[in-house]
Amino acid sequence: MWYSIWSKIKQYWQPIIYMTIILVVVVVCYAIIINKEEVKTESKVITNYVVRYAPVDDFAKSINVSPNTSSDIRHEIINTEKRSPDEQFYVVAPNLEKAAATTDKAIKDNNGNLPKAVLEKTDRTIVTSNDTKQVVDVYKINLAKEHKVKVGVTYIDEKIYPTVAYQSGRIEGMVQLEGSKIKGTTILYTVKQW
Repeated sequence: MWYSIWSKIKQYWQPIIYMTIILVVVVVCYAIIINKEEVKTESKVITNYVVRYAPVDDFAKSINVSPNTSSDIRHEIINTEKRSPDEQFYVVAPNLEKAAATTDKAIKDNNGNLPKAVLEKTDRTIVTSNDTKQVVDVYKINLAKEHKVKVGVTYIDEKIYPTVAYQSGRIEGMVQLEGSKIKGTTILYTVKQW
């Protein structure tokens, strides 16, 4: 009995492998669709001091992210200060902390009185009270960059090939070169991100 099963497997090994690969791809795609995480858009209220001067670990704890992500967020905030704000609006409140809390609540409630730029969906929203300027700053930060160009090398059969890649979302295409000739291509799909 086992011999006959083994001989059938030997005879039809290619279709069996193709069917197994298709089954695995279908299961992975199904798992991705079921477990798809939505982008976190909850805003955080913190002080201007924490954003600019606190140690990275303290900043990360105050906005519930990893230290690497908090460094990226701090970098994005500093970059946004080099240009004028997208929108300006006024909030009536007795002090800056209450103004920041009121602004945060309005953002969470998706208040239609706020400018569109403040209600825009982004990876992170940070509301800070800026004591030096006596204003409340709202930072809308997108850390997910959709388009990436990459370069590197590929080592195959004791040869090194320069590699150029382009990534759009979860799909990445790579081209291995030898001089001006294309020696190979690769298409990748990102199954899991964290």
